[in-house]
Amino acid sequence: MEPEHPTNTVTSYAHKINAAWRNAFDNVIDTGRLLAEAKCVLGKRAWGEMVDSELVFSRRTANKLIDIVEDERLSSSRYADVLPPHWSTLHALKYLSDEQFEFALTEGLIHPDMMRKDAERLRKQRKTPKRPLPVVASSGSSRDETSEEMQLPDLSVEGVSDDVLAIIRNNDHLSDNEIGQLECELDRLGEQFGISFGFYGYKTVKQAKVSRRKNLAQKMQRWHEIASQKYNKGQCMSASEVRFYEDVIWQLETGNSLPINSDGTYHPTDLRHPKNPYHHALGCKNEPDELFHILEDVYSECDLHHILTRYTPVEYFDYFAYLNILVFQHCVADKKRRAEIERRLLELEAKEHDIRDGYLAAKRAQEQGIPYKEYAHLMPATCTDFRDMDLDKSVDIEPGYARAAYEMLIR
Repeated sequence: MEPEHPTNTVTSYAHKINAAWRNAFDNVIDTGRLLAEAKCVLGKRAWGEMVDSELVFSRRTANKLIDIVEDERLSSSRYADVLPPHWSTLHALKYLSDEQFEFALTEGLIHPDMMRKDAERLRKQRKTPKRPLPVVASSGSSRDETSEEMQLPDLSVEGVSDDVLAIIRNNDHLSDNEIGQLECELDRLGEQFGISFGFYGYKTVKQAKVSRRKNLAQKMQRWHEIASQKYNKGQCMSASEVRFYEDVIWQLETGNSLPINSDGTYHPTDLRHPKNPYHHALGCKNEPDELFHILEDVYSECDLHHILTRYTPVEYFDYFAYLNILVFQHCVADKKRRAEIERRLLELEAKEHDIRDGYLAAKRAQEQGIPYKEYAHLMPATCTDFRDMDLDKSVDIEPGYARAAYEMLIR
């Protein structure tokens, strides 16, 4: 049982936190430290009530601010001059490995004007070159068969850019299948070395489209294999641990109970089990607000550790991964399914605009010091099927991502 705290103690923390929140980078860190201190002093329950009723941002935002100050790279004064002042961008930088972080600092990719989408892009790249080096794929003339060495083409001729790295000539009259394999391997090299290239080796438009879909699917699959390494606590969770979150969410969402074991005991994932960490939710059945906050804590835990369950699919915590999955599905689907995915992407494009409009309206309310619970309704109803697309994350979801994915598929 957590002790009661004087109203002036809670009000004092709320006043200090709200004041720090309204300033720039230094006080983003101060806000996080105050939140962490308040959570330690007040206890989790009283701290949560303070955030919900007294502060100008949500509980999820509060937890992320604490995450920022717990990362020494972000909270240290060493990098204060180059780090962005916005908390959502700082939180995205938290997921960079030390190697990625140092590389981005050296290359000047981390700077005060960067946005969250820039930080997300850094997470997807193992290394980022200073500029892309294109490769021109050509079906030009054959080489001299009597020469022991292949003659290098003259790259100084007019019309060839000075940043062209190589010209590939089709000297052995490759088949369409072999050309497709070549394009796929060049894609792999492109991802490894940061190279971009134009490919013009197919004999027919139809063959080009078929091979392009196949290669794009393989590219998305490689990307997903890398991205999925961060899911389920870095792939360190067992199936039973994932089931725990699914069962807890199901019980809290539906109000139902799990079946009792044949020996009359409760399953460890059952809220009635005394050792279940959410066992206290049973005492809140007549307190819908408290039940909502407990459920929000469970969802926040899944969000923080990217835990994949029936209730928290990829689109719950990684919108960009969801778009890439749609691209992959489009590449391997039949004509009917491809049309459905294209319609879905157009729907998501409309949602992006609605989310941005809702964010701007809520942001104006936030700047006026209105508590979060009083302006949360400003978020558009069209984004309720994406729990992560609330005010906390929509700040950097600029319209255009779904459109870019759509155009990638129909070109």
